[in-house]
Amino acid sequence: MRYFLFIIIVFSLSSCFKEELPVERFDRGDVISTQVDLGSAYGLQAYFDLGTNSLVKVESKMDWDIAFDCSDGAVIRQNTAVSASASVTSTDDFDSVNSSTPTVFTYDHHSGSIDSLAMGKWYEHGKVIIIDRGYTSAGLSIGKLKFQMISLENDVYRFRYSKLNGADYNEATVTKNSDYNYVGFSFASHEQLYHEPKKADYDLCFTSYIYIFYEPEYTPYSVVGALINSYNTVVHRDISNSFSLFDYNAIDSLSFTNAPTIIGHDWKYYSLESGQYTTYPQITYIIRDSEGDYYKLHFTDYYNDQGQRGCPNFEFQRL
Repeated sequence: MRYFLFIIIVFSLSSCFKEELPVERFDRGDVISTQVDLGSAYGLQAYFDLGTNSLVKVESKMDWDIAFDCSDGAVIRQNTAVSASASVTSTDDFDSVNSSTPTVFTYDHHSGSIDSLAMGKWYEHGKVIIIDRGYTSAGLSIGKLKFQMISLENDVYRFRYSKLNGADYNEATVTKNSDYNYVGFSFASHEQLYHEPKKADYDLCFTSYIYIFYEPEYTPYSVVGALINSYNTVVHRDISNSFSLFDYNAIDSLSFTNAPTIIGHDWKYYSLESGQYTTYPQITYIIRDSEGDYYKLHFTDYYNDQGQRGCPNFEFQRL
């Protein structure tokens, strides 16, 4: 796995919820074992739905560059799966920005906090932004460009972008769609795209993303893990009860969070001695999906039968 060192912050957004409705007794069925393959170079993003035990969508992480909020907000996110970052300049003069413009690149924080986005609150500052589009799975730079929002009116984002020298100037639009959390845009194809499934159709996204470590020093790092769907999905992380013994009777006493990385990457660890990843099957995640159903889940391996890494194996069961 190729990792990239860069720059930003680490903590976990933790909005906690208590389930208020009683949980009805349910025929839980058998424990389901499944595997997600992200490719040997971690080049894929895979969206998984627990209710149907299915991969709703699998795509190349290279397909999109930025994602636009489809809710009542105006958030624009970077594609940290490819280690994309951004630098907000000190000017709103698009033509004046070039390769010699001073830059300090940052990443969207893994917590998902709106206050920790690389582009910042563009609707307040209105500045030209230089975007580093990140790296391919082979570690090759995709390149930089300059970008500026023009407006957000009637659910339509309007913006401009070009190379740093002003070449290949484009103006484009992205239209919100309430069926989705975010709609994407590709600077390569110059078009709006739906890189995510509809927000009610999946629970987990397996992908690479930037995580900020602070010990022993501040270090942005590319990791592989599971992000939860931001649409009405919450999770409890449990290390005190074994997966096999955990049942629905314990749910009412749990606290849940919608932090996107509550499952994250640390259900596994890398041994420098063996050169292998090992999972922590004793960590159990209790997930309430957007349909209100509860599941318990834990990870059992990170390799497929051929010994290829980047293939999370997990077991889950409906409660």
